[in-house]
Amino acid sequence: MLLNLASCQKCKGDLVHQGDEWRCLQCGTYYYPKAQQFPEAIYPRKTWSINASIQATQASEVRWQSSNREIIEQLSAGSTTRDIASLTNHSPRRIQSVKERLLQAL
Repeated sequence: MLLNLASCQKCKGDLVHQGDEWRCLQCGTYYYPKAQQFPEAIYPRKTWSINASIQATQASEVRWQSSNREIIEQLSAGSTTRDIASLTNHSPRRIQSVKERLLQAL
């Protein structure tokens, strides 16, 4: 039995090859081959790059650090959450979440 994942043109469901036809497991749509052209030729599988995911994660981390730079500097100076909240106009809850994330990174 052949499976073709996420290839249904109607619902993007999974197709199963039965005899000389393809059928969607989710919506039940049938696809009949035209001159040996199967659904995988219509929708080629997209490649997934692990490098792109790593770069996106690194970029997200840089954005987070730059948006919380002021809080991080005050925390490293030893200021209390209440003092940082009054100096930076950020909520104590946000300061606490930054503190927790920094502790997790250690």
